[in-house]
Amino acid sequence: MLVPGLPDPGINDDVMEAILDLDLAGASAPNATILYVYTQHVYYAAQYAIDQNLAPVLTYSYGNCEKAYISYPGDRDAYRSLAKQANAEGITWLAASGDTGPAGCENTAEGYVRLTGATTWIPASFPR
Repeated sequence: MLVPGLPDPGINDDVMEAILDLDLAGASAPNATILYVYTQHVYYAAQYAIDQNLAPVLTYSYGNCEKAYISYPGDRDAYRSLAKQANAEGITWLAASGDTGPAGCENTAEGYVRLTGATTWIPASFPR
């Protein structure tokens, strides 16, 4: 389902991430009705799904290191507000932990000293 009024992103690299989620959701819950909500930015797809209360469970393939939002508190707060809304509506919002789990904020360049420590990704880091 394309978010009404927003542009279709067409086929891009994000489609493969979405296909992985859809495959896993279908395999995990073969009798579930699965809705794929999309647009050019995943935030707006999540926002639409939550605003319309489309499903009791929302999966979200994307996240970002919580520490990365130190410079973007407005973005962090927008995600936090959306998570609170989902919680109030009884929606379970499942979020990616990142390809490297709690080490997702670490610079993986060779020779880099890892000083940032384990962290969680937004929106998984928000308290419920």
